[in-house]
Amino acid sequence: MTPIRFTKVAGSSQVSRARGVIRGLPLGGRPALALIAAAGLLALLPALARMHDAVSGMDEGQLLVYPERLLAGEVPGRDFNTVYGPGVHWLLAGAYALLGPSVAVERAVGLLLRAAIVVATGWLAGRSSLRAGLGGAVLCGLWLSCVAPVAQAWFAALAGALVATAALVGATRRAGAGGAALPALAGLAAAFALTCRIEFVVPVGLAAAALWPALDRRARRAFLLAALVGLVPLAIHIAVVSPTRVLDNWFTGPVLRSSPARRLPLVGYGGPARNATLLALMAAIAVLLWAGVRRLRAAAPRDAGARASLAVAALSLGLLPYALQRTDLSHLRHAGCVPLALLPAALGELASRPGRRRARLEWDALLAVGVLTLASRSTEEYRALRLAPDPVPVEHAGRTLYVAASLAGDLRALLAWLDEHVPASSRLFIGPRDLDRPIYNDTALYFLLPDLRPASWHLELNPGDADREDSGLAEDVATADVVVLTGRYDAWREPNASARRGSGRAGSVVSERFEVAESFGPWDVYRRREATAAGRQGP
Repeated sequence: MTPIRFTKVAGSSQVSRARGVIRGLPLGGRPALALIAAAGLLALLPALARMHDAVSGMDEGQLLVYPERLLAGEVPGRDFNTVYGPGVHWLLAGAYALLGPSVAVERAVGLLLRAAIVVATGWLAGRSSLRAGLGGAVLCGLWLSCVAPVAQAWFAALAGALVATAALVGATRRAGAGGAALPALAGLAAAFALTCRIEFVVPVGLAAAALWPALDRRARRAFLLAALVGLVPLAIHIAVVSPTRVLDNWFTGPVLRSSPARRLPLVGYGGPARNATLLALMAAIAVLLWAGVRRLRAAAPRDAGARASLAVAALSLGLLPYALQRTDLSHLRHAGCVPLALLPAALGELASRPGRRRARLEWDALLAVGVLTLASRSTEEYRALRLAPDPVPVEHAGRTLYVAASLAGDLRALLAWLDEHVPASSRLFIGPRDLDRPIYNDTALYFLLPDLRPASWHLELNPGDADREDSGLAEDVATADVVVLTGRYDAWREPNASARRGSGRAGSVVSERFEVAESFGPWDVYRRREATAAGRQGP
């Protein structure tokens, strides 16, 4: 009898790779990246249902107004106040120039930024296993999809920092191959992050420092050269505005003057979801650091895998100050979407060896973070519905703004009155009714009134800054032809310095030189006393 012989069949390598996918072992290449990207983008799809959520008056309002001011030739920080770098406004200005200014375009840019965050996070998590990469991308997408995809500067900077880190990690894997494309991409992405928010020099710098020993000389040179080229527009911007004013706009104002009025306590504040998210974020960063340091100690100093683990931990640590400076659920979610999504991968790396123990740790972590994610989503969605139930569109001057249904009628009446009584090119100031406590502002109304000129450098109003004696706010209000003040934020109370009253100068200008011409729900319209008197006398 002829013995049966077993021979290796063609395609056995593909079978092994398929088994690797099923077991969640780390697999490189474009197929794994495509799977991770697809999973993350599917998790991000619920954000599409939030595209018509109500526009937040100041946070999103500035993203609608500032890029248009830039297209009109004005310079952020010189001609109007902004506490962030100009990067996201440049990005949105380009989008508005191509597609026209609208909430839809702004939020589409925000959706693209979130997509970059999700894919880069999933790819970094996928260094441990495909399972961790898929889970990390899904978790990150779920964290980011529970509210409207606003194109805030934080998400632009975070996207740049994550792309830079992912590209540098890829460059370490190709050390010695001589490629400069990935480190050059990393340098440009890092420069973009700093141009959007200068404080990202900390997370980007920490991640780059962790990866530096694993990069060859050509990769280092390409990264530095690209970063320097990418920072040239920011350097020109600083020179135009002046370094002294930039320092005041980006550091002295927001950090030293306004921060005490925005900061929230770490304990004794917030509900269960907020407290659980804060604890989970701190624990996730601690685990990431533990995994990175432990792996580096067990490997060669220039080991690419160990350096990558340390880099994602360092990046996550650099995001922590943002969460701690205002510990509400929104800021915790914005900073925690990356460390919490990377947590399962870090626990997998801490396993003594690949196999069931790693799989069990990763699955347990994915389940725990998933439960926390759903709790956070439910809390945030409830908050959004409570603040602005049933948002409806308000159209004016060919523009659309989404507001709570309870405000829509009053806002339409306000806009119609301004059209009838205020000539084009008149100077308009918008602010809160209590200008001695400038907690927040309806900056978005400037977007609906493109034919009127903003009367103030303070398009956004921050406590501790706009209400100080020498802020210039009172002088700006004095130049206005019409003033619109709102009482929507009168009940804003927080356990911080926002309760302190300011100089009172701007409020005095309004009471002395203006009088109420009409009221529309929460909005009061003031006109100059002489203009009101002339209107009463008639021709």
